[in-house]
Amino acid sequence: MLMVNLLIILSALAVVLALVVYLTSRFAKPMDAERQRMLSRVAMVLIMLLLMGRLLQQWIGGQ
Repeated sequence: MLMVNLLIILSALAVVLALVVYLTSRFAKPMDAERQRMLSRVAMVLIMLLLMGRLLQQWIGGQ
């Protein structure tokens, strides 16, 4: 039963992802280089903070 639920969830995620990719490729407008550069910097900072937070959590002994 657990495997069936897992496959249902995985299938639903795949369908939603395909829908999002289709809709964004059809209706999204291209991003200019400056905005893309800014979002890339923000993403790098957020990823670094996430990694540092997980490292701190593991160091303290949390799950």
